[in-house]
Amino acid sequence: MKSHPRRTALKVLLAPAGLALAAAAVFAVQLGLDNDPGWGLRRYALLGAGLSLLGWVVWDQFEPLVGPRFEAALQAYLRWGPVRLWSGARAQLVRLWGWGAGRPAWLRNATWMGALACGLAYLWLFTAGTMTDWPQGSRYFDRLGNAFRAGQLHLLEAPGPELLASENPYFYLERGDIPVLWDSLFYKGKYYLYWGPFPGLLVAGMKFFYSGRIRDSFLLLVFMAGTLAAGSLLLHAIWRRFRWLPPGTLIVGQLGLLLSAPLIWLLSRPHVYEAAIAGGQFFLLAGLYLAFTGLAHARVSPTRLTLAGLSWGLAANTRVSLSLPIAFLACLVVWRLYRRFRPDWRSFIGRSVAFGLPLLAGAAILMAYNQARFGSPLDFGYRYLITGPTIPEDPSRTSSLDYAVPNAYQYLLRPLEFQGEFPYVRVAWVKNDTWPAWIDLPPDYFYTEPVASLLMAVPLTGLAVLAGFRWIWLWLNGLSPPPPPVPKADRSLFNWLMAGLAGSALLSFGVILVFINNSLRYVLDAALTATLFSVLFLAAWRLRIRDRTVERAAWAFAWRLSAVLTPVFGLLIAITGYANAFEERNPELFSRLVDWFP
Repeated sequence: MKSHPRRTALKVLLAPAGLALAAAAVFAVQLGLDNDPGWGLRRYALLGAGLSLLGWVVWDQFEPLVGPRFEAALQAYLRWGPVRLWSGARAQLVRLWGWGAGRPAWLRNATWMGALACGLAYLWLFTAGTMTDWPQGSRYFDRLGNAFRAGQLHLLEAPGPELLASENPYFYLERGDIPVLWDSLFYKGKYYLYWGPFPGLLVAGMKFFYSGRIRDSFLLLVFMAGTLAAGSLLLHAIWRRFRWLPPGTLIVGQLGLLLSAPLIWLLSRPHVYEAAIAGGQFFLLAGLYLAFTGLAHARVSPTRLTLAGLSWGLAANTRVSLSLPIAFLACLVVWRLYRRFRPDWRSFIGRSVAFGLPLLAGAAILMAYNQARFGSPLDFGYRYLITGPTIPEDPSRTSSLDYAVPNAYQYLLRPLEFQGEFPYVRVAWVKNDTWPAWIDLPPDYFYTEPVASLLMAVPLTGLAVLAGFRWIWLWLNGLSPPPPPVPKADRSLFNWLMAGLAGSALLSFGVILVFINNSLRYVLDAALTATLFSVLFLAAWRLRIRDRTVERAAWAFAWRLSAVLTPVFGLLIAITGYANAFEERNPELFSRLVDWFP
């Protein structure tokens, strides 16, 4: 078979790259890449990457010869008596359970059963296994709600005289031991909060019915319940609309999305940071559900589009860093409406206005909030933050491209910590000696919080990246598999949804990539949309390679493995949590779990 023109060039590039990576792993100490003469996880990962590239090139070289023999061997195995007997028995079970038609009746209720199971898991993690002992957490949004009820934007707490007299209260080394309200904004002798105003408004409304303190832990649980509902509804709507998706996509997607490590990690430390992040994800997913269902049918629903715009406006007013991906999603909605109603301008304008007005109102409220506090609609006040080393001496260095490389390593390559006893896997606190030698850390970079690679902590996303590389490789070699058998009516909507999920995840990731600090909780801004994209991409990929029997079997096995590992990793990581939540709050249960599991 004649080689495709690009294949030789690709092999010439990838083969030396694989050899270089493998050599770098073997001779890491001699090359100054690692100070530890022992073999750690990073060196094994580097060696694995090099050998994988070499294996990829070798497989591509010999696939025309070996592939048909593998195919023949697999077909012979499938015709073997015991295998045929097992296949027949399994087919009978499938028919009994109603899988024969592709959409069994019981699967319609799987969404609600899955949501209930995830909700119980949330409550179990939130209470450290007691189901009754609720953590107190912080009460920052309670302070903001009290301020709104008093008719002011600054908090009721007054800064002390030492802080008022300080020449440079913002740099922690010069501020010293002056008493402050931690992680608040100090501006013109008053305290403000840098989180969006909506949770404070929500608390102010609750105060009409309950006059006591409303903890941030309560808001976190409310927003997590909302994220659970919005994510489940969105997945169910996708499954109902795209009938060609494999049935397992719904179950895998729900467990992978709602039990992913970055999401349920929030439950281990119920403070204001986690409440704001969870609130942003709730409104983001709710907006995605409403926009998708509003556009998915023959009659576009102005009501759902209006609610989608409102949800995304609330998302930005809860988690300001989501403003960029929300703007991108809004543009996609308008573009979809334009393509749908291009001949009918009145319908296009009417529905665009119905969608855009609440979204623009949310943006106007946020800018007016900033204008009233700091004199500028785009000034969120972060340079006035009273905190530790996450604010450098030069506040303009809070975001910088200098942080992109170390943050990319933290979020994409930083390995999980595996151990020989329960809970087996955890997200470790980052230490000075755990950085690769090739990364030059900026002097003001702050990195001591727990963080790990999204691609490892959520295996479904890592598998999707590998599938993406495989697809690109086949395309470059002129061997791209055919598109999945998607009905023509679904293709445009599916591509629109995938573009929205990918763009939202990438833009959210870009925001945290240039931030001075990194933490696993920040990953959640991009994790849910990335996970949902990965689930749908892998489903489409498996349909693409339906004619490649051997490769299809390998990817099916990898799909099942990552589908199991994603919620398992999430639960195990959350048990350890930010600060050994179970071990500290419920040591008796933790000791029992250690004894139960080998």
